[in-house]
Amino acid sequence: GLSAEEKQIVLSSYQSIQPSTHSVLVVGDYDAKATTHIVTLVNSDGLCQRTVKYLRGVLDGKWIVSFDCTNCMNLL
Repeated sequence: GLSAEEKQIVLSSYQSIQPSTHSVLVVGDYDAKATTHIVTLVNSDGLCQRTVKYLRGVLDGKWIVSFDCTNCMNLL
C-alpha cells in the first residue's frame, strides 16, 4: 500500500486541481459506495501488487491508477 507520505502527495495533488468542487479522502479501508479510484504503486513493468482492495476495485468497476498519476495532476 501507499505510505503516509505517498497518501499525502495524492491528497495534495488532487486538491491542487480540484480545490472546491470535489473532495478527496485517502482511506485505508475500501468502501464500495464512496470509492471512485484505487491509487496503486507499480513495478518497472507497470504491474501492481494484487491486493484485496485492488481486486475489489476491479470487480466494482473503479478507476485503477498508478501513483505516478499524481505527477500528471501536478502538471495541470
